[in-house]
Amino acid sequence: MDKERILIVEDNAVNAKLFRLLLAKAGFEVRTAVDARDAMVVLAEFSPKVILMDVQLPGMDGLELTRRLKADSRYASIVVVALTAYAMKGDRERALEAGCEGYIAKPIDTRAFAGSVREYMQAGSRAPETADKGRRLILIADDDPSQRASLESHLKELGFEVMAAKDGAEAIEMMHTRRPDVVVSDVLMPRLDGFRLAQFIRRKPGLSTVPVVLVTSGAIRPDDEDMARALGANCIVERTGNFDNAVQAIKSALVDGPATAIGGDHEVVHALRRRFVEDGYQATRQLLDGFPGSAGDDAQRLAHRWAGTSGTLGLPQLSEAALELERLLAAGKPDAAALHRKLTQLESLFSAARIEQTGGVSDAVASSLSGKRFAAVGFDHADVARLGETLEQANAVMSVRYAPFDPAEAWEQLYDGLILNVGEQADSLSLAALVGRVHRPMVAIGFPGATLDAVLGAHQHEHDFLLRPWNSSELVLRCYTLFTRAAGKEQMAGNGFARKHAVDAGRALANVLIGDDDPTTVALVRMALQSYNMGCESVSSGGQVLEAVADSRPDLVVLDINMPQLNGFEVLSALKNN
Repeated sequence: MDKERILIVEDNAVNAKLFRLLLAKAGFEVRTAVDARDAMVVLAEFSPKVILMDVQLPGMDGLELTRRLKADSRYASIVVVALTAYAMKGDRERALEAGCEGYIAKPIDTRAFAGSVREYMQAGSRAPETADKGRRLILIADDDPSQRASLESHLKELGFEVMAAKDGAEAIEMMHTRRPDVVVSDVLMPRLDGFRLAQFIRRKPGLSTVPVVLVTSGAIRPDDEDMARALGANCIVERTGNFDNAVQAIKSALVDGPATAIGGDHEVVHALRRRFVEDGYQATRQLLDGFPGSAGDDAQRLAHRWAGTSGTLGLPQLSEAALELERLLAAGKPDAAALHRKLTQLESLFSAARIEQTGGVSDAVASSLSGKRFAAVGFDHADVARLGETLEQANAVMSVRYAPFDPAEAWEQLYDGLILNVGEQADSLSLAALVGRVHRPMVAIGFPGATLDAVLGAHQHEHDFLLRPWNSSELVLRCYTLFTRAAGKEQMAGNGFARKHAVDAGRALANVLIGDDDPTTVALVRMALQSYNMGCESVSSGGQVLEAVADSRPDLVVLDINMPQLNGFEVLSALKNN
């Protein structure tokens, strides 16, 4: 089988050698050139699918060479990816104007480099549709249909071409078929919020040069601006009735190009989380002290901010409670008792998060995890340091694995649990094969999507997952839960409980059909049900639910309200009338 070909045009000998070694190891056939003239000599006898083009070349620079290649029918179809330094502001925009399909920033991430190049190669073969050069394409992501429609109409009046998505996940799907010039996203959205959308775009090859403008209905604080910058958004602006702030931010983003996410943002996000939790705790105390007079517009704005920021900072329970508080406050005459209960719950959650920020581990957690041996696979040095510090407080032992497991290795004699980083460039088949051999509790950390779903589905023992960004204390609590659950199952098996319920021809306690188009929700529900020895099947639309019920006759159906084809109420009605 012929290897896919790549040409590297780079005058720095050290860089060129590193790039070549990484790509050759990944299975590519690689040639190098030191300048434009050398590149043309190589191209006369070598036909690459991708050219990695250094922007700063001696003599004719890389962008001028790109323009000439794109103007020549012999080379116009070759995917050109610019190699540009973080510090060279404006290089990325000039690279796109010259005809480059994208860029890779230097210094490179050696672990992700080959995968990024492969994605550009595959994206080039698909040739996604681009916007009309005369009209700039704006992608709006907002779960509020009224706000989404109003902004779409306003931008069209100003001469922009517009696409609209109901949340961050749908926006990503749209961007894979058509690349926008700017993304304008609400901060607080289901499935994938604005902060995480910005983070995803900035890390995704082929999309990383798209500017992102975040819009929020609440007052903007320094923490929000710090978070936006840390995750790669151009800015965060307050929503106004005439959309002036958003329009000005869009125009600025078209001129300035994409922002750069702060490299190694673990410490930045950790500091933001610590400050956010402390401010939230003090604010809830003040709201409770001034209740009920404090439950007004200011409280609603705080709740909106907490709901949006908590999820991004890895505090999902806080996010859910804050969203419920915002809904209560938005009601015409909210119930005072319900408001007080929700504020009290938020104070408790912020208080618990404050304790977690100190890295403290409870006696119960320490007792459960003491002496447990964990393998941490796929993490960088910063993450490993965070994991090690927290696990050490629980008297657990961590071993870092940078290489794949040997199938012949006596894994279960070496480790009691696995903590797995599911990166964006991860090979889902390889990871699934790995975890399929591991019969120990596992926590997977990653972004929502098919790769994380495949890993969780392949693991047959106790498992859980965390979405990025994550915090160490939450991870330790997940490990504690898994080991407690596993111990409980062993105890039930010893008492004959499991054998008694498995006698029925090996049948599960119940067969459950899950109808939901959100893969993250499906994974959570499946995980919870399987822990109680229930069999699970999942489908993603209302029509598929009706077909699956007719085919498999499940004992129970769990329905999402909002699904494609038929919603949950319509499915329920159809089932009850049959």
